[in-house]
Amino acid sequence: RLLRKALVTFQFALSSALIAGTFLVYQQTSFMRSQNLGMNMEHVLTVEGPSITQMDTTFVEHIYQFINKLEQNPRVLKAGTSTRVFGERLSRIFNVRREPEDEGQMLNRIDANFGFLDVYNVEMLSGRSFRPSDHNRDFNLIENAILNEKAAQLMGFANAEAALNQKLIFFGKEWRIVGVTSDFHHRSLQQSIEPLLILPLYDGGGDTYHIKMEGSDIKETIAYVEGVFDEFFPGDLFQYNFMDTRFNNQYRADEQFGSIFNLFSLLAIGIACLGLFGLAGYTAIQRTKEIGIRKVLGASIGDILTLLSRDFAGLMIVANLIGLPLIYLGAREWLSGYAYQTQIGWSFFVLPVIVVLGVALLIILSQALKTAKSNPVNALRQD
Repeated sequence: RLLRKALVTFQFALSSALIAGTFLVYQQTSFMRSQNLGMNMEHVLTVEGPSITQMDTTFVEHIYQFINKLEQNPRVLKAGTSTRVFGERLSRIFNVRREPEDEGQMLNRIDANFGFLDVYNVEMLSGRSFRPSDHNRDFNLIENAILNEKAAQLMGFANAEAALNQKLIFFGKEWRIVGVTSDFHHRSLQQSIEPLLILPLYDGGGDTYHIKMEGSDIKETIAYVEGVFDEFFPGDLFQYNFMDTRFNNQYRADEQFGSIFNLFSLLAIGIACLGLFGLAGYTAIQRTKEIGIRKVLGASIGDILTLLSRDFAGLMIVANLIGLPLIYLGAREWLSGYAYQTQIGWSFFVLPVIVVLGVALLIILSQALKTAKSNPVNALRQD
């Protein structure tokens, strides 16, 4: 008897833990999706740069003409280019320093043109975004750079305004800071915001085009973009995606993890219910004569239900007291891998208790009600 109760308690303790874990994974994923990223990815189409178009000295001008043609459509609000897209790991640049300091810092780097920050509505805390004049085919003539707020702090500037027009040294030359952006998330919220350096450089065929569209007539706008792409880059494959889809793909592993938790929760609850159903039925049969005597002495159906369900309810409470503290410790460890975390609130503990007790009581009461409604005379006739 003790073994049977212990097994049922263990099964429901596991069920409680898995339910709480499933809820936490869903809560954390929803939390990351709902946070303000510091930029707006809505209705941004990303198009992969051409791979076979010849990269000659006129290519930069070719990009300008392509962007201008796109923006002639009133449904295209803004267009720009970058060497990396949000969600990807950025390249890094080492030994970025200020004069006369000898020791430099490591910054993440993204190359972008003058329209990129406007596509995503990134806020400028000081200075300005890039202009067409900041770009040049001759690398030696490019001298302007933009930092995010985190990078400005890392480089030792008191605030965004203090960084404006200051000099940095890297790539063996001086660069002037023309703007400082607010911090924005270029990767998932599993990582903290990193110091970022933005340079007005192109990579030719390795660039990605970012096109901010209106929310209406999306299909027609994509068809227009494809037509312009084919006009400027004949023979190249038109490959596109939406930026929010690409960014949210970072959370796919967490969603799959939550689905696995959900599956195991259902299996654990199902197995636990079968065990409890058998144990409740067996207990009711064992106490059939006792129930018959109590009914003859005036016990109501409610009294019988309370009698049979009391012990099992205690088992369910013990199961939650075992399972929830253990999953709480595991949950804290799992959340420590995220720079931005949801809070473990009362719902983390209350939801599994409600589900487990609710399911258990339904099973127990169904068995107890069947026994309580039986004729006490038949029970008393049993040997």
